[in-house]
Amino acid sequence: MLVDINDVFPNPFNPRKNYDEESIDGLAAEMKAQGPFPITFLARTVGDNFEMVSGHRRAEALIKIGTTHLDLEARDLTDEQMMTLALCENWQREDLTQLEKAEVVSKLYETHTQTEVATMLGVTQGAVSQLLAANNLPDTVKQVVSDARLSVEAASVAFNVGGEGFVKAAADSDLGKDTVKKIANEIGHIQNPIVKEKIKADAAAGKIKSPEDMKKKVTQHSQPPKKAGEEYIPSLGNLLSFNDTLDAITSKLEELSKTSAYYAHVDPSWPEFEEAIRRFQKCLTAICEATIN
Repeated sequence: MLVDINDVFPNPFNPRKNYDEESIDGLAAEMKAQGPFPITFLARTVGDNFEMVSGHRRAEALIKIGTTHLDLEARDLTDEQMMTLALCENWQREDLTQLEKAEVVSKLYETHTQTEVATMLGVTQGAVSQLLAANNLPDTVKQVVSDARLSVEAASVAFNVGGEGFVKAAADSDLGKDTVKKIANEIGHIQNPIVKEKIKADAAAGKIKSPEDMKKKVTQHSQPPKKAGEEYIPSLGNLLSFNDTLDAITSKLEELSKTSAYYAHVDPSWPEFEEAIRRFQKCLTAICEATIN
């Protein structure tokens, strides 16, 4: 049915709020050159008016070439259906950015499961998860992505490693997705939790701009603290940490005590090694107590 354009309004749930006027002008010129052709818009009735599900650009282009009425197919649609249809239609745009896709996925996820969203958009659940995570990034990180300084995937990985600081460092150093992922992967393999946290802090401070930088920092943080020209004196924290390690060794030795006869038979030096560990732990405990006092 033909409806006066003054009675037709855009979909209030359309995530796309801004339109390129130049693009609409181009579409209008194309329509005018090709001559009139039928376009039917899906819409819903709202009182005496109508809300289009999609097709805002085409409607605006028709208006620019003098169209006064739009051909509508009216249906009884709920708000949820209006939003879902608009989002799915919006997903088909060729110029949709990753952040815009993330917003579409996030809105659909409000009323659907990840599996349903993946099926509706024709993507994997993994892709849906990544886009949901991207939509939760801070605005400062999203701005880096919007400025095309980092891909949304690289920005997400960098943020998880070192927060906004590493995102900025990665963007300033023009690190690619593969480099950022390599740094993140290598950090994930660091066994020492203290060293790992220090490396993350370095990343957040912008001190890691390549895998080589990270390796140097790992080496640096793995060394005991030492002043130039001075002999290393262990801190209480290091002593306690070392003592905890020896506690674990001793606990393991106690588990093996039932089979110590076997080890003594296989390796005559086993009892001596076991006793040496115990004596060393007692000495270290004494040093810790003296340091505390």
